[in-house]
Amino acid sequence: MPIFSWPALGQNQQSGANSELIEPELTVAEFAVMPKLCLQNGEQKLCQLSITLHWKIAKSAAICIRTDHDDIAQWCGQSKELGQRTLTVSTAKSIVFSLYQQASDVALARTELTLARVKQINKRRRFRHPWSLF
Repeated sequence: MPIFSWPALGQNQQSGANSELIEPELTVAEFAVMPKLCLQNGEQKLCQLSITLHWKIAKSAAICIRTDHDDIAQWCGQSKELGQRTLTVSTAKSIVFSLYQQASDVALARTELTLARVKQINKRRRFRHPWSLF
């Protein structure tokens, strides 16, 4: 028996006789962001790109997509088994997207848009020694 047991996403964490059971087939979800990575050179302050969120749930349901980014509003709507949503984002940090079941506010899945900074090296490499005559 493990010492720590983290609850899986989508599992009902309440217990007791009055707790509501969540439909188990809805709690299985796939959620992805494309592209997953935004490369930013040292001169740029913000990473600006268009992303597409893709999800797959077991059956049609009302879902919500939330982020940890203040500038991106929560989106809720009725979704079929397969869905997608395209957004244009401008950020200086990585963004975590979460897919929730709207009726019960249970997290179904999470995905992350990662921000990576790339340093440009301006130093040119010399192939000859400075003392070479040729």
